[in-house]
Amino acid sequence: MFNTSKMKLVIGLLIGASMAALVACGGTETITVVETVVVKGDTVEVIKEVKGDTVEVIKEVKGDTVTVVATATSVPAAQPDAVEELISAPDTSTPSGTAVIAVNGNTMGAENGLNEAGSADGLKNVGIAETLFRRAADDSTLNWLATDFTISSDLSSATVKIAQGVPFQVVDGYDAGNLNAHDVAFSMNNANSTTTPESIHGQAGDFAGLWGEWTAVDDETVEFDFVSYDSTWKDDFVNQSGQALSIFSKKAFDDKGKDWVRDNIVATGPYQVEEWLRDESYTVVNRAGTHWNAALEPKT
Repeated sequence: MFNTSKMKLVIGLLIGASMAALVACGGTETITVVETVVVKGDTVEVIKEVKGDTVEVIKEVKGDTVTVVATATSVPAAQPDAVEELISAPDTSTPSGTAVIAVNGNTMGAENGLNEAGSADGLKNVGIAETLFRRAADDSTLNWLATDFTISSDLSSATVKIAQGVPFQVVDGYDAGNLNAHDVAFSMNNANSTTTPESIHGQAGDFAGLWGEWTAVDDETVEFDFVSYDSTWKDDFVNQSGQALSIFSKKAFDDKGKDWVRDNIVATGPYQVEEWLRDESYTVVNRAGTHWNAALEPKT
């Protein structure tokens, strides 16, 4: 024989446990839990089994065996918070030869063709401006606006040869002519905080730690002394793949003034600015004619 009051307590606890498990699981599926309680003397044996997708409550007593089937209604899973609306990409149906570039946040700033004013060295990465060297697929150094360089035997100075016949972009009808060594020396000295203390160029301090003033010996030759020689100078600080600077027109600076070049980029890249919306987007187009480098033999 078994005690009926104890049996009722056992059944109540088991049903409560079954229902708690169902609610805790949540989700969109229904879980059926079958609990078989066998009472023999002072021993209570519980057997649990999960079956199917639907449940109903059944109590059945046969002899010393009580079978309890606990039933629960599906509990819908919690819905995730609404996903924020994504920013739409720019319209890609632009005319042939035009690229529209959008950036996130206010990291782009305004059009800026003056190194001391913080002109972005990334202009060289999108083909608007250019610098002295670049890297080959095997990471070796290739010439770009520079055609050659030599380092003194004591590593105290360097001489760099500059490509000739490289035209600057014509901006709003203004033609700055061709690139020469004076443009290169001007661009570096304008960025370097040693030669231009007010410079806020991204590499102003790095340049100051590497070299002093750059001097144009003639239209094709630039010379400078190292403050502290660094073998990566050509692979990083004046390299299209590194932390470099853009080469801008000294003639444009002299003819049009600091404020004008601060707001207008005059460089040598294959693309030039058509429209620039501060902190929003800019549009570049193929410059007229063939890019100067296309007619040259590969640089080694």
